[in-house]
Amino acid sequence: MGAIGLRAFYSGGCVMSFDPVRAVYLDALAVGMKARCNGLSQGDVDAMVTRAEEAMPSDDLMFRSITAFAVQFEECRFDPERLAEIGETLTNAVRRLSQPDPVDAGRADIYG
Repeated sequence: MGAIGLRAFYSGGCVMSFDPVRAVYLDALAVGMKARCNGLSQGDVDAMVTRAEEAMPSDDLMFRSITAFAVQFEECRFDPERLAEIGETLTNAVRRLSQPDPVDAGRADIYG
């Protein structure tokens, strides 16, 4: 445990562990927001894809959303309107896929 972790431990603070999958979600959110603001670089996209390849299986829905974004970015990187659209699609995917499954999702009396 590093000095920061020890300090938090002794002071009663909370230390969060690093979660590589959560980091991919945060990267995707940041990249999507940069795309919507037309401030995205190829390096940002490459870093996001690399991190996703290291942390997620290729059949994960978030991984698929990231790779689809990367392909579309290559096609429209100089079109600000289209870039904003694919950025919005990626941020919506992050929002949708980061929602936890409801505990009572199987209840027919609530959800039909």
